[in-house]
Amino acid sequence: MKKKKNIYIGLILLFAGILSGCSQDSYESPPEDNSIQILSTISTKENARLSDSNFESGDRIGVYIIPYEPDNNTPGSFPQDAYESNIEYAYSGTYWNPTNSEAPVWPGKKKADVYGYYPYNQQLSEHPTATYKFSVQADQRMASAQMQSDFLWAKAEGLSPVKNVRLTFYHRMSLITINVLSQIDISARISDMAVSLMNVNPSASISMSDGLVTLNSSGEHTEIHTLTLPDAVSGYDNSNKGIIPPQTIAKDTRFIKIALNGVNYFYQPNEDIVLESGKHTVFNIVITKLGLNVNYSTISEWLDGGTFDNSLGTKAPLVVDLNTIDWNRSLVHNICNKDIPIARVSKEYLFKSGLVDAQAIVVYPMGTEGTPDLTQGFVAQVMKRNYNTTTGLYEPNSSNVHGGSVNFNVSDNTLTNYSAGKSALINKIEVTTDGRIAKANDSDIVLLTTQPVVMTDIDKNIYPIVKIGTQYWTAQNYRAEHYQNGDPLTYYYFNDNKDYKNTLGALYTWTTITDSRGIAPHGWQVPGEPDWQSVYRYLTPSAGMKLRATTMWTSLTYADNVTGFSGLPGGRRTNTGTYNEINSYGQWWSSTLNGTDSAYRLYLASGDYAMHLTTLGTSYTQSLRLVTNTPL
Repeated sequence: MKKKKNIYIGLILLFAGILSGCSQDSYESPPEDNSIQILSTISTKENARLSDSNFESGDRIGVYIIPYEPDNNTPGSFPQDAYESNIEYAYSGTYWNPTNSEAPVWPGKKKADVYGYYPYNQQLSEHPTATYKFSVQADQRMASAQMQSDFLWAKAEGLSPVKNVRLTFYHRMSLITINVLSQIDISARISDMAVSLMNVNPSASISMSDGLVTLNSSGEHTEIHTLTLPDAVSGYDNSNKGIIPPQTIAKDTRFIKIALNGVNYFYQPNEDIVLESGKHTVFNIVITKLGLNVNYSTISEWLDGGTFDNSLGTKAPLVVDLNTIDWNRSLVHNICNKDIPIARVSKEYLFKSGLVDAQAIVVYPMGTEGTPDLTQGFVAQVMKRNYNTTTGLYEPNSSNVHGGSVNFNVSDNTLTNYSAGKSALINKIEVTTDGRIAKANDSDIVLLTTQPVVMTDIDKNIYPIVKIGTQYWTAQNYRAEHYQNGDPLTYYYFNDNKDYKNTLGALYTWTTITDSRGIAPHGWQVPGEPDWQSVYRYLTPSAGMKLRATTMWTSLTYADNVTGFSGLPGGRRTNTGTYNEINSYGQWWSSTLNGTDSAYRLYLASGDYAMHLTTLGTSYTQSLRLVTNTPL
C-alpha cells in the first residue's frame, strides 16, 4: 500500500563527476516507510535558462519507476511494466514535492530503473507511450516559452531501495545562440532587432527509454522566433537564443533571419550544418556595409561540433505566396509589407476577344497615390475556362500560359492589351524595389502578407469584393437595415424569413435605395444604369452566364460565375406584397429612373445566357449591389 504524506524532495547540485547510474553504496539507507525522495540536477552549466543550470521554482517534472523482473536482474519494459507512471513533481525553489502529496514507494525489495523528464505533460498519464512526440514552441521570445521547448531527460539504472534517487537531466534538443554586431550606421535601435530561425522542423519523437531523439519527417517547417537576452555577449550588440530539435540544415537553405531597420538579412550556409541533440551551436554575425560575416562553432559542455566560417549579406526579396490567400474572404486582397499596401491582387475574369477568356489571378503594383495601377497587371495564374463541377472552382491551367501582362483603360472599363505568358504555374511573386511585379522562386522566403479588401456597412455586415474590368463590386447582396445616419430604413427578406439574410440579402424599394440619407457607405454607391451597361460591354457575349452563381438556380446550364459576382436568384416582392420568382430570377436595382414610376435594373433569368437591362416599377422590391469606380 502507498502511504500518503508530504515529503520534501531536496534539490542537490551535483559536482561534475556524479553520474545517474551510481551503485547503492553511494546513497543513504532507505527510510523505514520505503518512500522515495528525488534529488536532481541538470547535466551542464550552459543551457537554455537565463539564470543558471538548475531548475526554477514552478518547474514540473514527470517520474516513472520501472521495477526489475522477478529475478531482480532483468529490467522491465517502459512503460508497460511501470510501477509508478508519470508522477508529477513541482519544484518550490528549495524542494521537489509530488503534486498529489502522495510519495511513491519502492516496489518491495525489487531493483528498479527511475526515469524523469521535463516539461511535465499530463497527457502521458492518460496515454502512456514509449515514444513522446514533442514540438518546440514557434514563438520563443518569452523565457517561459523557451523553457517549455527545453526537453530534459534522466534515467537512474538498477537501483536497489534507497532513500534518495539522484536524477541527472540531459538536454535532448539543440540550443542555438546568435550574437550580432553591427558596423554600419543605423537609425533603428539595435534592441529593436528581431532574430529568427527559418525552415526549421519543430517536431521530434523522443524515446523515453533511452532519450534518443528522431526528427519527425512529416513535420511542417516553420519559423522559430528567438529570445533576446537581456545582456549581449561581450563584444556584440545583441544576443539571442533558440531551441530546436536536432536536425540538419541543408546548404543553400535560408536559416537565420535578422530584421533590422526595415531590412531583412539571411544566413544561408554553403554546406550542411548538423545540429545534434544536446549540443550548443553559436553563430557570431557581424553586419557590414558589404554584408554579414558569420562564424559559428559548437562549444561548452554541449560537446564540440567543429568550427565554420562564412560571409553573406543580401537584402531579402519581398515575396508573397499566392496559395495562402483565402479567396472566400474576398476576391480582392492587398499585398502588404509591414501592414503597408504595396500591391493589389485580384482573382478576376479577363476577357478580350481572340486573346483571353478565363479567370485569372492578377497582381497590380500600387501607384503613387496608394491605388493599384491597372495599366501594369502581372497575370500570375491563368485558370481553365471550365470550372470543376465538384468544387465549383476554376483550377489553374496546366499549360505554360502564366506570367503574362494585362492593361486596362479605367475611363471606359476596357481591357486594352493582354500579353500571354509562357511560364509554368507561378505560386510566388515578388514586389521589386522599384515597384514592379515579377515571378519569384518557389523556395523564396515569404515576407509579405495579404489583407482582404472588404466593405463594411453601417450595421457591421462585411462584404467580399469582386473586380470586373476596372470596377469593384460587392460580391454579396446588400443587407443593411439602417441609413448612414443611423435611421432605420424599410427592408424585406424573402417570404419575411430572416434566414435568407446572409444568403440572399435584403429586398428594397427604389425609393429606399435613393433616399438622401444614403444607403451606401462612404466611397460606394448604388450603381447607375451606365454602371450596368459598362459590365454588359465588358462581359458580352453570354454576360448573364458569367454573372450567375453555380447554386440555387432552377437550371445551372447557363451559370458559370467566372466573374465571381455570384449572382443568386433572390426573387422579389411585388407592389401588392407578394413574394415570387425565387430560384428563377435575380434582379438588382440601379439608381437611374425611367420616367416617373419605374427604374432600370439588372435582370438575370434561369433559362438563358443573357444579361437583361430592363425596368421595373419603383414600388417593387429587389436586391441591391454596390459599386465603386474609384480604385480602393
